[in-house]
Amino acid sequence: MSTVNYFKPLTIYIFCLLFAACSNEGKVSEIFFETVPEVIPVNNYFSLIIQLGSEKYKHVKPSDIHVEAIMPSHGHGMNVEPIIIATDEPGRYLAKGLLFHMRGDWEVIVHVNLGKTSDRITFSSTI
Repeated sequence: MSTVNYFKPLTIYIFCLLFAACSNEGKVSEIFFETVPEVIPVNNYFSLIIQLGSEKYKHVKPSDIHVEAIMPSHGHGMNVEPIIIATDEPGRYLAKGLLFHMRGDWEVIVHVNLGKTSDRITFSSTI
């Protein structure tokens, strides 16, 4: 019988909120996210629900949001490009099609383009 190691994204999300484990260049984050499903097996698709929690994001469109995941120690990212979809809730978006295709250290980065400036948040995890 084989076993699968699971990535626990909710734990990362709680760390981001409570312990500032996510990097936002020293600023308090107004970008929040959670993974769907809550527990993600390696080499299986998952999504991020992204919540933009500030009035400055009210004109953001899905095309203004970019999500990437990289393995810094390997010098590459995911083999797929997630798509961003607006939900019925203002400021809430769904990034579909993320895939961690191998075990190791990963960084997920959410970029929000605001025209002349941009915001981003990064979280790191080992799977």
